[in-house]
Amino acid sequence: MSTHLHLVLVVLHGVQHVDQLVEQSQNRDGIDWTLTKLLQVEGSRTRGLLLALRVQVQVQVRGICGDHQVLVLMRLGGHHIDGGTSGPDNWTRTQNQNRLTATGLTSAAPQRVKLSLSTLSLELSLSTTPRGEGVVTMETGQEREPVSANEVIWKENGSFPPIVFELELQSPEENRPARLCYRTPASSCGSVLVRRQNRLLCADPDLIILLSMAFITANWNPLGDAFYRKTELYEMFWSLRDGLRDSLVAAAPYGGPIALLREPLRRSPSTRPQLEIYSASGVSIASFPVRTRVQHTTCPRVTSLFPSPVLPVFQWKSGPVVHLGWSVNDELLCVQEDGTVLIYDLFGSFKRHFSMGQEVVQSQVLEAKVFHSPYGTGVAIVTGSSRFTLATNIEDLKLRRLPEVPGLQGWPSCWAVLTQDRQTKVLVSSGPELYVLDNTSCTAVYPPGLSPQAGSIVHMSVSFSYKYLALFTETGRLWTGLSNLQERLSEVDTKQAATPKQMVWCRRPRSQQPSVVLMWDRLLLVVGSCNDSIQFPLEDQSVLVGELDGVRVIGSSSQELLQEVPLVCQDIFKIASMAPGALLLEAHREYEKSSQKADEYLREIKEQNVLGDAVRQCVEAAAHEYDPDTQKALMRAASFGKCFLTEFSPDQFVTTCRELRVLNAVRESSVGMPLTHTQYPALMTLQVLIDRLVYRQFYPLAIEVCRYLKIPDYQGVSRVLKHWASCKVQQKDLTDEAIARAVCAKVGDSPGVSYSDIAAKAYECGRPELAIKLLDFEARSGEQVPLLLKMKRSQLALSKAVESGDTDLVYTVVTYLKNDMNRGDFFMTLRNQPVALSLYRQFCKLQEPQTLKDLFNQDDDHQELGNFYVTSSYRDKRLEGRLAQLQSAVDEYNKAKNDFAAKVKVSPVHQVCPPGVDGL
Repeated sequence: MSTHLHLVLVVLHGVQHVDQLVEQSQNRDGIDWTLTKLLQVEGSRTRGLLLALRVQVQVQVRGICGDHQVLVLMRLGGHHIDGGTSGPDNWTRTQNQNRLTATGLTSAAPQRVKLSLSTLSLELSLSTTPRGEGVVTMETGQEREPVSANEVIWKENGSFPPIVFELELQSPEENRPARLCYRTPASSCGSVLVRRQNRLLCADPDLIILLSMAFITANWNPLGDAFYRKTELYEMFWSLRDGLRDSLVAAAPYGGPIALLREPLRRSPSTRPQLEIYSASGVSIASFPVRTRVQHTTCPRVTSLFPSPVLPVFQWKSGPVVHLGWSVNDELLCVQEDGTVLIYDLFGSFKRHFSMGQEVVQSQVLEAKVFHSPYGTGVAIVTGSSRFTLATNIEDLKLRRLPEVPGLQGWPSCWAVLTQDRQTKVLVSSGPELYVLDNTSCTAVYPPGLSPQAGSIVHMSVSFSYKYLALFTETGRLWTGLSNLQERLSEVDTKQAATPKQMVWCRRPRSQQPSVVLMWDRLLLVVGSCNDSIQFPLEDQSVLVGELDGVRVIGSSSQELLQEVPLVCQDIFKIASMAPGALLLEAHREYEKSSQKADEYLREIKEQNVLGDAVRQCVEAAAHEYDPDTQKALMRAASFGKCFLTEFSPDQFVTTCRELRVLNAVRESSVGMPLTHTQYPALMTLQVLIDRLVYRQFYPLAIEVCRYLKIPDYQGVSRVLKHWASCKVQQKDLTDEAIARAVCAKVGDSPGVSYSDIAAKAYECGRPELAIKLLDFEARSGEQVPLLLKMKRSQLALSKAVESGDTDLVYTVVTYLKNDMNRGDFFMTLRNQPVALSLYRQFCKLQEPQTLKDLFNQDDDHQELGNFYVTSSYRDKRLEGRLAQLQSAVDEYNKAKNDFAAKVKVSPVHQVCPPGVDGL
């Protein structure tokens, strides 16, 4: 069992200002600890003493690593500690006991807190020593079976005399305890608080109110003028036996899905690599090869309205994959060695493929990158012949082969794709040289201000916006500047000679301290332009994903978001802050306790005339917080302050409330879209968010969001139902009748939903009978007929057209039938539809007289044939022709046994046109 401990001890006097920050770091017996003390300035107000003991313990038991934080806090109400007794200079150390201690204390009542974690038990106790010292001891228990991470047993007693805090960590393999002790004055009340997964566990509500800010800032780390924090997004649902080792991993930005290709270098046909697609929370979506399975979810909102779809079966049979990436439409791009790019949708269905050029087949792809540009999603590759080829938009494929890099043989040291002024370029490092490749040229460049001793560039990274560039050299120096290489921001010696596995920019819009995150096997290093850095230990193999406002750190067991703390959150939550928002938050807390201090805080805010600013600060800070409890506290404080304002627009408050509810819903583990407030407006409109939910088949949640935000039906609910129905008709395990009933029951008469579109999807899926059943629900005949004609259901289409009463629609069907059928079948079809036949006769009478004659012949309609010949005689300019037409009319009338017509219609012509007269 191996252990690592990081201790932070903070003493705070509830002050208005902070005069000094003292830090001491030591390493003793393999245990790193840091003492941090905040001193009170003269004349500041004393609101009670806060002593916080934060312990971060990393324990490894049987190869299983666990990172746990325990926060022990004491409220020592209203007492002053002068600098002499509280300063680190008064600590004494007894070498033979390896202990820091103080004397002259009275006894204290025992108190014990036991925290059971997943792999071990930690015990904290406040008790009395034989010398009358009060000590707090933390020690590790024996290895135990995994239990709930929040299993806490605590016991609280009343007040305490002056005590000594003693931290003890005992390793079973070493018989040498390491202790840290600290003396405090007498306290009017005391309590021990345990923090686990951002939740407060304590019996003293006053203490919770007083110390809640300390918990929020417990994971803040200073970097220059800013603070950085790591927020746990998810405990991953996947079960990865070997973690992320020997795997290609690609995660889409903006909380997108994760693709994982295990053992991509495996070549044996009998043991092909396995490609899996997960949500951001680790919920399996698809895999290659996979079993047929039903997608399960723990979200009742998703399962209560619609049945879970059955995910299809796929077998991965393609060639070796070099790189994975995601398009802007959440399509998975798999770049193979031969230059073929396979495109799959989110659920593993193959969509299409394209090639990066015929010459790539011979030289093969060494490395590839998927990038996003103003034109869309692009792909760039470098081949075995050291040539670069890129496509800036896979939807409109145009391959560009870039010029050669002088002296480059084989793999380049590193390279990156730059997008500047709507132009896509490639930055290549070849030994000590740096080149920029565009369509026509290869230009040597040099980063301004880079030290000559820096050596060759071995790693580079472009920011999320493609505006900034970071270069890491073989000597461990990190250069940052603009991506156009016109300006340097900083150059820092990281003191890390090894090349990092990943390097990602971490900055947010209007960032105070942009930084670069570098990752090695067991270390995460955050380096700012201030020549300062933050180190985070890594327990297992991780992957960094750059985001608009931070970096996602994906591990085998959890996922965290590393980001700069927004300035408004710093103003409210930093220790001893007197910002308007901080005072309003404290006023609301006192109001909830029915304390008169609430009025004091409000008066102080009003005297400064900043109540409106305080409300706006709380609302804005709530939007940037990930924890719902913190969001509620801030929004309630804003609502509380809003009551005392006579002129205040509620728009920001209402909009933020709505956005937070939507964001919290999509952040649920069952959905797995960890969008932040900064990403939300940058990525999408509401329509795009609905589209993403619909694309991932979270139909119930999408409908709830549409109804909550009051989106018009034709843009919201109806669009969701249409997409759901289109997916429903593809389910092979249900009968046509069952699907038709289900679609009708859910869709009903929803405005904007076309049953013909749903039927067309069913027909594309090879279910024509289902399509016909769905068309019966379509109220508009104009939507029914085109699909029926496409399905070769001519007579049904003609019947629907006649029933509609739309003559234009009937003419459309008749024209289609005339061109699609032989004449005999065409005429027989019309005979079954008298209305259509009559309309066609009218058409032929004006446009195609000869066809009308054939139609009368087909029907043996001698009366109409006689009329046709009489009418035709008037169009003939020759007398012989007219007489022939009239004689044909007489014959037809006689066949029709209409002697009267034969005599009346023919005699006048003989009188007017005697023989020999040519024309009338």
